[in-house]
Amino acid sequence: MLSDCITNSFDTIVRYGGEEFSVILPDSDKEEVLILAQKMRCSVENINIRHAFSSASDHVTISLGVHTVIPSEGLSMNEFIRITDEALYKAKNNNRNQVSVI
Repeated sequence: MLSDCITNSFDTIVRYGGEEFSVILPDSDKEEVLILAQKMRCSVENINIRHAFSSASDHVTISLGVHTVIPSEGLSMNEFIRITDEALYKAKNNNRNQVSVI
């Protein structure tokens, strides 16, 4: 479902942990990334997969954390991941099924 949302051949989706995915968009600005994130969120929600054992929703939804940067030598990968993870948990802690950006 997520890979169906991307159209640029340079964009990549990879599993990052048990239930997390990373979407790498090397040629996208913040506005484009936010539009894509909302498209992904809506696509998953709209297929309406039942989730009987969830306390958050009766169907599968996703929360997305967005962080965009222009790569530089001073940018640490660990810091980038930490900030992106912070955005994800902001979405999760704010009732889920949403996009959060830092």
